[in-house]
Amino acid sequence: MVARLPAPGGQVAAELSGGADSAGVALTAAARHGTIRTVGLVVDGDIGRAQAGRRQTLVRHLGAHDVAIAAASHPPFAPDGVRGRCEPHDPEAAFYREAFDALRDAARDHAATLVYTGLGGDEISALHPHERAPDRADKLDNQRGSVPLPDWAGPVVRAVAGDLAADAAPVSAVPIPTLNAFTLHNPAYLDAGIWPVAPLAHPLVVRFAEQLPVEYRRGKHLLRERLRRAGLPERVVRPTQPENFLSLMDRGMREYGVAHLRAMLAESILVDGGYLDGQILRVATGDLERTGRFEWVCCTDR
Repeated sequence: MVARLPAPGGQVAAELSGGADSAGVALTAAARHGTIRTVGLVVDGDIGRAQAGRRQTLVRHLGAHDVAIAAASHPPFAPDGVRGRCEPHDPEAAFYREAFDALRDAARDHAATLVYTGLGGDEISALHPHERAPDRADKLDNQRGSVPLPDWAGPVVRAVAGDLAADAAPVSAVPIPTLNAFTLHNPAYLDAGIWPVAPLAHPLVVRFAEQLPVEYRRGKHLLRERLRRAGLPERVVRPTQPENFLSLMDRGMREYGVAHLRAMLAESILVDGGYLDGQILRVATGDLERTGRFEWVCCTDR
């Protein structure tokens, strides 16, 4: 799929998180285009130090020019971010929009016109419910269409969140979670004049992965085996502490989230329109302000 792409006019970049998906894509990009630029967000703490080490190993292996962005410098709701500046933006965009904006700006500042991403790797390696736990397959099927809602969801949201499968479009060749990730991740790249390409989400790759035996998909075995055969060390092939952005969200909510919620609750069309329950959200905001903790509710079924 990558070999079919015409050579871009500017710099080729690849997102490099330190995980198997982006590492495999970066290997392919370097093989196709030669020296590439890698960009990535590095989290803080022990997990971040391990992640930075994996990235450095990969960058040396690729012979790439790397730009690492400290994610902690760009937490959600930071005053210098798109939400803090109250600029028009998609309210459904990524939770970590501020950090990824910094990453995209770095790619643009280095003249990148095309960036490869590892989006889709989780989905092509995922096991079906009956492959994970056959006795739970029927139970999971019965739960399809239901969405867990936070306490502060208003009556309008609750009224329309019953059966999300009703009047649904036909199933696409690319998994729905991957398409959802595209809607969160890709528009800002396009706004920056950069074309995002996700080789692991190409329909031919998806169809190929669907035909793989379970043992090749479980734990991303096939993707990791490719890294191993490329000569990368086991700490890169199978990290013991994969990176995550939970600490970044915690910081953003503690340092900036309370003020953002207070301002929103003072005058919010979401509350006035019945999309949010203002009283329950005020209680939750007070709890966050007092304790520094908040309840994370995930409404995405992976």
